[in-house]
Amino acid sequence: MSRESCKGRPTVSVIVPVYNQRRFLKETVACLEGQSWPAVEAIYVDDGSTDGSGAVLDELAGRRGRVVHQPNGGLSAARNTGLRHATGEFVQFLDADDLLSENKLAHHAEYLAAHPGVDLVSCEVSYFRESLRYQRPAEAVQPFDDLLTALLGVNRFQPNSPMVRRSALSRVGMFDERMRACEDWDFWLRCAAAGLEAVFVPGARAFYRLHGRQMSGDPMRMLTGAAAVLERARRLAAERGDRPEDMLALLVSHTTWGLRARAAGCEEMVVALLSHLAEWAKWVPVGLEHPEFTPAEHVLLWTRVLLCLAGDRPKRRRAKHEWRLAAERVKRDPEADGIRALLKAQRMLEGSSLRERLGEVIRQARKLAEKLHADRGWTRARSNGWGQVDEVLKRMREDGQGRIAIYGAGEHTRWLLTEFDLQDFVIAAVVDDEAGLWGREVLGIEVMSPRAAAERGIEAVLVSSDAWEEEMAERAGRLIPRAHIYRMYEPSAGLSRPAVSLRAEEPQIRGWK
Repeated sequence: MSRESCKGRPTVSVIVPVYNQRRFLKETVACLEGQSWPAVEAIYVDDGSTDGSGAVLDELAGRRGRVVHQPNGGLSAARNTGLRHATGEFVQFLDADDLLSENKLAHHAEYLAAHPGVDLVSCEVSYFRESLRYQRPAEAVQPFDDLLTALLGVNRFQPNSPMVRRSALSRVGMFDERMRACEDWDFWLRCAAAGLEAVFVPGARAFYRLHGRQMSGDPMRMLTGAAAVLERARRLAAERGDRPEDMLALLVSHTTWGLRARAAGCEEMVVALLSHLAEWAKWVPVGLEHPEFTPAEHVLLWTRVLLCLAGDRPKRRRAKHEWRLAAERVKRDPEADGIRALLKAQRMLEGSSLRERLGEVIRQARKLAEKLHADRGWTRARSNGWGQVDEVLKRMREDGQGRIAIYGAGEHTRWLLTEFDLQDFVIAAVVDDEAGLWGREVLGIEVMSPRAAAERGIEAVLVSSDAWEEEMAERAGRLIPRAHIYRMYEPSAGLSRPAVSLRAEEPQIRGWK
């Protein structure tokens, strides 16, 4: 880019930490070289990679980039190195496996330049796996009136969605290098506590890649990091006087991570996180009179609590999955489905080893369940999603399919295996693309690669997904060519698409193929 085209435009420093991400670097560099904003300073920090990433960066960094090599110090240390080398007026973080839309830097830099009172802007995030052609649609982002309250409940940002005014970071400090996970959530919380003015500015897109080698795949590492962030969150909420909206956000974050701890078998961490709920019970009045909380929010919160306390295996393994189903049902029908989900969660509590240790939380939850049950009644009925899957299974029986494989080793497969009548089928395998899962089991069924399934003569494959089914069906047809491919949510069967569906769109990344 010529100096004339950059003249008068603020520079954006893009900080790219790299550790053993060689296979993604070509896309990452092409993404930054193709940005429509002319004044870009790309800082690639090679954090002691052992796969040759450093040499690849030296070769590919391009006209906009420079490479900094350092011994391995972790993600926070790499980002801090990038911050120390940054000279731009604005800062954009981009992990080496993620991407940005072509207009991302331009859209946000122009906004910050035109609004000097704003310190941080963010955008929508789309999730993808191998190709940007297959994306999970960006979730609806609610504008945040209070950034701190929003972040007390959940990390509202992926690392590559915000752009920050560099001068404002003097009030925040660096990333905490003691943290090995959730360090970005901690950083954004400190940004909010320091009073940074944040605005959601649609019109650009951050792309977050899902793959098997991410930090988020290590549950203990993530739980340890989250516990440290939640400790800070409680302290920040107390400093603001325990406002009701802050308490609601803390209830959400603590039950979310309590659920994850329960699913990972970390009972002590469940107790540590949920012990605070007894203190906060006054913020969740049983009579539902409090104007800050809707009936649906009450049902969701206490369903989470009860699922966190769910008994030992196999209930523990299903806790996280059951919570997601409960959340979907409450969104559809908080008056009925939410009550059913809450009562189901209550039954799961029987036999829990945590019953005596968190008695007050349990009493509050059961009192709410009894009140809602008496006020509104309860009947069992399957949700729309059940009917869709039942229809697909019926067609498979009519087609005479017997020996089948299920594609995907995630929560939808667990749901399929535990909630549906599959006696007419021989489930020969669970198929997954992630090599780290091969040889393991899902509810007693072996997980194998698509090629291994093809060698076993699988007659049919059922794609078990509600967000990646198009990409997975394509891969199944290519790698298991003799099998008939079915999809749990198949448009050709006249079924409605799920709330979270796949959208195919061409990527807005210049130079990306």
